[in-house]
Amino acid sequence: MDITYLTAMSYAEQIRAELPDRYFHGFSAEEQQLHRSALEQLGPDGLVSVRVDPQPMGASGIDNGAGTGADNGAGVRITVIAFDVPGLFAVLAGTLAVMGCDITAGISCTTRPGSTDGFRRLESQRRRIIDAFSGSLAPGLDYEVWAVQFETRVRRVIERLSEDPQNTEVRSELVQSVAEVLADRSGARRAALPPVTASVEVLESGTRISITSADTPFFLYSAAGALSLHGVSIEGVEIHTRDGQVQDVFELVDRFGRPIRDKDELDHLRFSLVFTKQFTYQLTEAPDPFSALQRFDQLMQDLMRVSRDADMRDALTDPGLQEELARLLGASDFLWEDFIRRQQDQILPMLSRESRGRILSLDEARVGMELDEALEDVSDYDEQIDRLNEFKDREIFLIDIDHILHPDLDFFFLSRRLVRLAEEVIRVALELTYDAYVARYGVPRTAGGMAVPYAVFGLGKLGGEALGYASDLEVLCLYADAGETDGAEQISNRMFFERMFSDALRAIRARKEGIFQVDPRLRPHGEDGPLACTLDSFVSYYQRGGGAHSYERLALIRLRWIAGDRTIGTQVERLRDELVYQSDSIDLQEIRELRSKQLVHKSREERYNAKFSPGALVDIEYNVQILQVEHAASYPALRTPRLHEALKGLRRAGALQREEAQTLVDAYRFFRHLINGLRMLRGNALDLFLPDKQSVEFAHLARRMGYRGSGISPAEKLYVEFQQRSAEVRSIIERHLGRGAIPGDFVGNVLDLVLRSDVAEQEAEAFFAGRGFHEPLRAWKSIQALDGFASDGFRRLIVLAFDILVDQPDPDLALLHWRQLVERLDAGQHYATLASQPKRMEILFGLFGVSRFLSDILIQHPGFFDWVTEPATVARVRSLDELTSALRHDVETGLAQDPPVSARDSLRLFRKREMVRIGTRDLQIAVPLKYTLAEISNLAQAVVGVGVENVWQQRGRVAGAAPGSSAADPDNFCVLAFGKFGGGELNYSSDIDLVAIYRPSGDTRSELEQQEYTAVVRAIVAELNEYTSEGYAYRVDLRLRPFGASGDVVWSLPRILQYYRRDASLWEFQAMLKLRPVAGSLDLGEQFLYQVRQMLPGPDRKQEIVHTIKTMREEAVQQYRSKQLRLRPSTDAASRNQALAAALGELPSTDIKNGTGGIRDIEFLVQGLQLLNCCRSEEIMTGNTLEALRRLANAGVLPQDSAVALAEHYVFLRRLEHLLQIFEDRQVHGLPPDERALSRLARKCAGPQAGPVELLQLVAGHMVDVRRLYEDFLQ
Repeated sequence: MDITYLTAMSYAEQIRAELPDRYFHGFSAEEQQLHRSALEQLGPDGLVSVRVDPQPMGASGIDNGAGTGADNGAGVRITVIAFDVPGLFAVLAGTLAVMGCDITAGISCTTRPGSTDGFRRLESQRRRIIDAFSGSLAPGLDYEVWAVQFETRVRRVIERLSEDPQNTEVRSELVQSVAEVLADRSGARRAALPPVTASVEVLESGTRISITSADTPFFLYSAAGALSLHGVSIEGVEIHTRDGQVQDVFELVDRFGRPIRDKDELDHLRFSLVFTKQFTYQLTEAPDPFSALQRFDQLMQDLMRVSRDADMRDALTDPGLQEELARLLGASDFLWEDFIRRQQDQILPMLSRESRGRILSLDEARVGMELDEALEDVSDYDEQIDRLNEFKDREIFLIDIDHILHPDLDFFFLSRRLVRLAEEVIRVALELTYDAYVARYGVPRTAGGMAVPYAVFGLGKLGGEALGYASDLEVLCLYADAGETDGAEQISNRMFFERMFSDALRAIRARKEGIFQVDPRLRPHGEDGPLACTLDSFVSYYQRGGGAHSYERLALIRLRWIAGDRTIGTQVERLRDELVYQSDSIDLQEIRELRSKQLVHKSREERYNAKFSPGALVDIEYNVQILQVEHAASYPALRTPRLHEALKGLRRAGALQREEAQTLVDAYRFFRHLINGLRMLRGNALDLFLPDKQSVEFAHLARRMGYRGSGISPAEKLYVEFQQRSAEVRSIIERHLGRGAIPGDFVGNVLDLVLRSDVAEQEAEAFFAGRGFHEPLRAWKSIQALDGFASDGFRRLIVLAFDILVDQPDPDLALLHWRQLVERLDAGQHYATLASQPKRMEILFGLFGVSRFLSDILIQHPGFFDWVTEPATVARVRSLDELTSALRHDVETGLAQDPPVSARDSLRLFRKREMVRIGTRDLQIAVPLKYTLAEISNLAQAVVGVGVENVWQQRGRVAGAAPGSSAADPDNFCVLAFGKFGGGELNYSSDIDLVAIYRPSGDTRSELEQQEYTAVVRAIVAELNEYTSEGYAYRVDLRLRPFGASGDVVWSLPRILQYYRRDASLWEFQAMLKLRPVAGSLDLGEQFLYQVRQMLPGPDRKQEIVHTIKTMREEAVQQYRSKQLRLRPSTDAASRNQALAAALGELPSTDIKNGTGGIRDIEFLVQGLQLLNCCRSEEIMTGNTLEALRRLANAGVLPQDSAVALAEHYVFLRRLEHLLQIFEDRQVHGLPPDERALSRLARKCAGPQAGPVELLQLVAGHMVDVRRLYEDFLQ
């Protein structure tokens, strides 16, 4: 469908017909005009328009009388115009809040095509929203950076919602972000929040709900989100905040576009607004916050249908109850669907104040008694089995609730309760079924007439008393001897026990696949063998030479009697000890072959499995059992089915070191906890693959396991611990049982290498080369060195650190620089800092992998590290005044130290430190280019300004002081900047082009004045340019002064004006366009600029201007043509060299500044258009290229689309130039000649997956279009 305005009506008529009256009252005529332009541009290629403007604090900018509730941050006004999607207002409100914007005022309007009656017919016409918000940013947030980040985020969200309006992942990610932000404000969760009142008014246009309450974080989001849960359409919103009180008004319609009138539905909306708002604050406790929010609303509505009494409302507003509900409702789909929704009437009493803190499930000692009592009044077998399963299901539910609500309970709580429940359920199921079979067939007897006993044994987790959430129940069923029953209907003992065991086990019903499901497959011959086996067949099968696989014999270690005859149980356990521990019945090669097959069949590429991945749970279990078999002959205490007891025994026996045993215990608990979390998350006992670590499901799993954000996200914490635990397990097993004990690729992560003592060079080389390192052996030596500095701290850090390292554009460089830095620091403290604050590591490696220049500064001055990696340091712009003040303080402080730091060194140190800060902002938080250029230029101006002050102070003169004996006066002296410094667009490694002028004391200059001002200028150049132990501050270039290198270094005002009037060439006027006063008397500089600009050549010299600019450009192109890139061939595939050669052939030039289509084309074009049109508009006269393009477009000199295209090309090429120069502190404008350097540049400039070919193609596209536009507009 063509998504445009209808042409039958004028725009004004159309907009007036579709928008409500509040739109015209709430926005000025100027704002409406801006909205019109944005609305007309909406289409398939432009789904949203986002505008962020600074706003004075206290001004809402919206005519609704709102005050301000903010106090410290920058004021902002945000306008979003977009095609509407369901729930969009709540998404916008939530996005603003999680990004640190406190909304204090606003208005939201939605177009409604056609009349209300025709709403459904016209719903295919996409509706549009105009949402405006005013508020303040949290202290420390940089307005410019925030604006770009917000726009980027909103665009992506709306694109995703437009592709799929029901996209729950977008909303889930937002709710999770809300929960993470609220986690930092946890003090508010326990206190009851201020009351909320909601009044309703039904109008013809819609239903208005007015909400009043004290302002609290996320108020607007929680209110809008609560309404969205009910499927209503928010047509409009008015947001007011006065003196800390919120007064928000929502206008709603139902899905048919009609006002909501039904009383019950309105009551539901009111209750949802009141209760959901407070519940939002408890989402930090929910593993899956989005599901918890949805389920809370559903639970609340279900409860309201049953009861609306005051007690129920009081219970729902209790923060403690809501906190526990958040944990439960966000824990598991299975728990919600199969238990909580089915027992809604019981859930609130369970979580009441009176019950809070109490364990709900039965103590292990009482389970059997309570189960027997539950069956006392039932005699029918089927009813008994139903009662048995009801008891089982309810007790599982209560155990799960206890496990969720009491995360501080000891690790064995869940296992103890589940094991005891399983034992009693199996016991009773067997007894009931046995009795039923005896009643029908009689008692099974031997040929000699003795009653035949039976026993059931637990294997696996049940035998090892280690059941977890949703574990299956592995059992082995035995009876003593053959024979037949003595009843009227006789059958063989084999048939009796086969049927009895089958019916008894089948009577224990599993609600979901694999969850508390009885599994008898570990019996002799597996599924092909009889369910019930005799003692003789048991011994025959498992003895050496019998049919059992070594894995089956190894599984007997966990065999434990749980039901039936205790005497036969003891007998079988004794036989097991003889079969497993006292004979050579375990073939390790068989075990290893089986483990390898498991890895093939139960693992997937790039997916980790909590049970079967190398170093995961199965490897702990198998190899501990193998160690038990190896050492039990000399240490009988190792003959235990319980893994924790076995590990203690192995430690006491000397088979494991204390630290190794504890490491395995900790790893076992981790993997068990992980498997419990996976099963609860999915409601499936079989799928133990970890979700993708970037997925929402992985984040929910991490939160379910109890990880919370602090430094790094819960998901990252889980990922890192998985890698650490599995590597530690692999290392211990290899140490004791050899490398063959672990299947597959042993080197799972870098910690595997670090933990081993015998890594072969080829293995290390393959590992690092496979992860993007160009010098793998050098990388391995760096890792070894870093480990050697402080191994304990390094090993806790390296998994996360390595993941960040390999994502850098040049991981080799990042790792080398890190090693060099750590050599100069307290390594242990450094590692601890990075581990506790990983964001610092991201900042650090982000610099180390891109810039040798900035890395060298940090390595030479390691004291800069803490300051520059502090997020608050890089979060905001430092103004010129702030930089100047800070530099003056550093100079004064340095001179006062013992020994003193010279003023020159203070300038240089300050510039280095600030360059690292600016580079960090540029590389790590993607500050828009214009702000980076401005910051580098402001830093230069601060350094030059304070340097000039230092020179005057050294000469005994201070601005504003009495003249004294010197002819030179600081009040009559000014330094001006040409070029990029003058335009406020310096590079990292730019020279600074300066010219100095002075106002003579008389009508003409005196020789004494000229000499003294010349001495001042030479001293300023020395102050900035001379090399000290801290290098230089700036390379100063005075060659753009009149007569160039042969002219005076300083000029009096009359003489320089005379020069421009009589002698200046046209190119000098072109250069003068960027001239700007930067130090000394800025008023004098502005006076000079005003006068000299009157002399600019105008349109009457058009041909000369065009000819001069084109000639100069072509001379420059020819001059630099000889410096074209000659790529060094790669030693890899010839096809790649051919692709690179083809991409190079598309480039107009490899010099992105001076070559054809380079930066100079844009700058010369802009300057030419300024000279040609300077008489037409004073506004176009600015030295800043990006600002000049904007002004040329506004003045009608350049078409808007061409100006935008040139700005995009300029930003791209300047950004590329930045990356070239930030690598080394020198002026570089040509693409690097080797493939590795091109790869590094491509990953940083064109995306993490980009390579040299993609980069060259991208550069070619920009440069070709630049040259086209240059030629089009300079004709």
